[in-house]
Amino acid sequence: SSQTLGQDQQIDIAENWTFYWGKYLFEGDQLNDGQRVGDTLPWTTIPDKDQGHPAHGFGTYAIKIKLPKRSDTSLAFKLRRIKTAYAVYVDGQLSGHSNNMANYPIELKSPPNITGVVEFNVPLEKSEISVLIHVSSMKYYRGGMDQPPQLSYARTAYISKMKDILWAAFIAGALLFMGLYHFGLWLKRRSNVASLYFSILAVAVGVRSFFTYKLAYLIYPNFTEDTMLWCETVLAYTALPFLHIFISSSFPKEANKYIT
Repeated sequence: SSQTLGQDQQIDIAENWTFYWGKYLFEGDQLNDGQRVGDTLPWTTIPDKDQGHPAHGFGTYAIKIKLPKRSDTSLAFKLRRIKTAYAVYVDGQLSGHSNNMANYPIELKSPPNITGVVEFNVPLEKSEISVLIHVSSMKYYRGGMDQPPQLSYARTAYISKMKDILWAAFIAGALLFMGLYHFGLWLKRRSNVASLYFSILAVAVGVRSFFTYKLAYLIYPNFTEDTMLWCETVLAYTALPFLHIFISSSFPKEANKYIT
């Protein structure tokens, strides 16, 4: 509350979150028996690595934020690496959701949020907001939110998210281009089998980037987290054998097959 929010500034909301396992809490519910969360916001590792919660389930992150001084009512949270289905409430109002919550007690009627930017309006005279983030159903060892949300002006959040998407799309596109290029080399010179192996490797990793960086949500918003994880894993296992074959065929004398 002592800060002034700059036009291009993004503030990590990392401290003082409380996590409630197995509960979807709403505005007005009693917020007790929660677990404090620090700089990172883990899922299965609460309260520690050996005694964390099961990977499948749901919970609520809760916090009260004293807002910085600001010149615009349009604010936003940029959700980074949130590996679950989610619904975000600001002062009791649903601000964004992914539309695939497990065991959810109410119907989510508004369109799903596929950008990872949750926008909301707060009057300039209002100095505090309460935030509830519902998360559910994740298989990763460290699921939930493993990076804190960032608070900023809505325009700043969208620009930042677009930069993230463009960088991920550039990586995916570059890999796909390399794969198709080497496939063309193999068609021209069938004797060079290494080009074919490398093309399959590059295409598999390039397509996997659409799921790793969540670009697939922009194409098909109804993907579930389980489907995203399945595609990510299968493509990784598809790529690895071709990486081995590519190295072995390119360097048949130097490459130790057990090491590769």
